[in-house]
Parts: sequence; structure tokens; C-alpha cells
Amino acid sequence: MEKKKTICIMADFGWAPYAWLREADELPPYVGLNIANAKTGFYDKEFGILKILEKELSTWSIDYGKNCNKKDFDWKRFNDVGLILSKKVKVIVGNKYNVEYHNSMEDPNHNGDSIIVVE
Repeated sequence: MEKKKTICIMADFGWAPYAWLREADELPPYVGLNIANAKTGFYDKEFGILKILEKELSTWSIDYGKNCNKKDFDWKRFNDVGLILSKKVKVIVGNKYNVEYHNSMEDPNHNGDSIIVVE
């Protein structure tokens, strides 16, 4: 992967954060500083993320916050949607940023390196 900043897509608790920015000299599994959540969307319009995609990411992250601790939470479906959304982000940001999808620590299948580089 070329040395450039990386947008990491990962749902978390709070205001349903879903995007993080890692500097080029920082390494995974660190995701970086939060740059988008369900309340504010992406803090900086330089990323060019469309409002409709921000809404999809928000809905996805809110679902996580409300349901991830339930026994019947469908982690496969959740991660499949997260990866699809990550690919949409990559299409928009193109080669300006690397994009990764990070599985949640709450995911019972998370093994410490559950990171997918989005091409």
C-alpha cells in the first residue's frame, strides 16, 4: 500500500462514529482520529463523501450501537454491509486515500487483525 493517509471504516459506540483517519506514518491496527459520526457526518468536506453515503454509514453504525450486544446480532450481514460501504467510500476518495474496513472488537469472529484493505 502506498504511503498516504488511510480512512478506516469501523463502527463504534457514542455518536455512532464510523470513519477514522490514520496518518501515513501510523500502522494498523491503529485507526487514527475520528473524522465522521452519525451526528455530524464527515467533519471536513474535503473527503467529498456524499450525504446519501453519510446517511447509509450513520444507519449502519447506529444499528451497531443499538444491537451488537444482542445474541442474535447478525455479524456476517453487518460486516458485509460495512465492506460494501467501505468500497463506496473508496470509489469517492479514489487514490487520494487508502481505505480499510475494520471489524469491531465486539465481533466474536474478531481475531486481532480483522482488517480488509479496500481496493
